[in-house]
Amino acid sequence: RSAWDLAFSTDPMSSTILINEGYGIELYTYPLGDKDDWDNVNVTDIDNWPLMYNSDTSWFYGAFDRNDLGHPDYGWGVYNTQTHDVMGDSLFIIKLSDGTLQKLFIEKRAAMTNSFSIQYGDIDAAGTSKEIPCGDYTTKNFIYFSLGSGEVVDVEPDSDSWDLLFTK
Repeated sequence: RSAWDLAFSTDPMSSTILINEGYGIELYTYPLGDKDDWDNVNVTDIDNWPLMYNSDTSWFYGAFDRNDLGHPDYGWGVYNTQTHDVMGDSLFIIKLSDGTLQKLFIEKRAAMTNSFSIQYGDIDAAGTSKEIPCGDYTTKNFIYFSLGSGEVVDVEPDSDSWDLLFTK
């Protein structure tokens, strides 16, 4: 439970991203701007921003989808009909389990490579870019990522090898 912060759907037709609520991760859409405001993030009023949660009835409606307007807008990005990629358009603030705040931008869900590209970092930092290779894990529902270590975390067994899941 403590090894990951974000979970990315491995299904190439899904743009779902979950947060690890069971470990105390919190997610906020940055209300003072979009991806172009990466260098000017102001979190002084974060306690008054609405929290974004994963669905409690579907694994395929994550916290990042809470602002969706229906196809082609998936909440964190917009579907491109020519490339079939979902291109990020929103900036997020994520509160890690230790209370640390980081900014996070989902750059793209790449259809051809079945991967997500993200940028993340401390509130006052330039940030780190990372590609999450979902195509390497298609026997699983999700592949997980730790913002702390900057690494993909493979904690889920193959989808056809289990029937029941208990969570916090």
